[in-house]
Amino acid sequence: MGLAHTRRLAADVRSQLTGFYDSDTGAAMRLRDQFAPHAAVFETFNEVLADDIDAVVIATPTTFHCDQITSALTSGRHVLAEKPLAGTRSEIVQLIELCNAHPHLHCVLGYQRRFWRNYQFLKEELASGKWGALRAVTFVNCERWEADIAGTWRDDGNLNFGGFLGDAGSHKLDALMYVTGLQPEQLSAVTHQSHSQVEIIALVTGMLKGNIPLSLSFVGNAHSYHEELRVHCENADLILRDDQVLIAQKNNVQTIDLPSEESGPLSITNPVSGLLNLLDGTCTNPAPPACALPVFDVTTSILRCATGRL
Repeated sequence: MGLAHTRRLAADVRSQLTGFYDSDTGAAMRLRDQFAPHAAVFETFNEVLADDIDAVVIATPTTFHCDQITSALTSGRHVLAEKPLAGTRSEIVQLIELCNAHPHLHCVLGYQRRFWRNYQFLKEELASGKWGALRAVTFVNCERWEADIAGTWRDDGNLNFGGFLGDAGSHKLDALMYVTGLQPEQLSAVTHQSHSQVEIIALVTGMLKGNIPLSLSFVGNAHSYHEELRVHCENADLILRDDQVLIAQKNNVQTIDLPSEESGPLSITNPVSGLLNLLDGTCTNPAPPACALPVFDVTTSILRCATGRL
């Protein structure tokens, strides 16, 4: 994600890349050479904050987030932080309180689906009430995730809380609560580590607040990417299938045309553009640190209630 954020910053005339830091100096130098040859490469994170900068992007392993975000905010810098916000609940609460104590500083969490038009559309349609009462929600999430984590920090439970569920899956849990406005409860689950040291599969059933049936599947050893959120209402099914929005009624499925450039991984609306819009004063923050707490709590509940392994 450091590469993705750097590419977006380099392409936006409102930003200037002035320095890079990584514990692997070679990685920082490669980013610098590709996107900003005249920028600095720093030896420590403290050197980053000693530079004349307005904002920092933090895309380090989760366990480093709390200290780095705290240092950035207390030094007066705006922050874009990758998810998860932090590795423990107490750290998340601490960061939320710190952000509240510095209202003049912006802290954006990298839950990109909040910036995409397709998820915003689904949220608006459900909130409108025109499709009737919510009946049930199903969410299927598949990625070829395990194949890429061997030998990396993501395959270390001490650095990557919850494995696929806590990492890539946190986007989906946040999107679920963002679209419905409801939190899961009464959960049951089974999990499996496959050939890894962290959870790769999690199958979850339960209820959303208000006694709404819920089914979630997270499969991190699939052979292809697939994401399908189905919001079943009294008068229609609202469906988001691999970034395409559909509305189904009486066995008829209508495709909703939305700007393709504003939805999906290549969207021009993303956490980077969101941070720059905040600095321009042209928007509010759709992904504040506070949205990290319910995601962490639900992830913790799923892992605790897992009654067996597949």
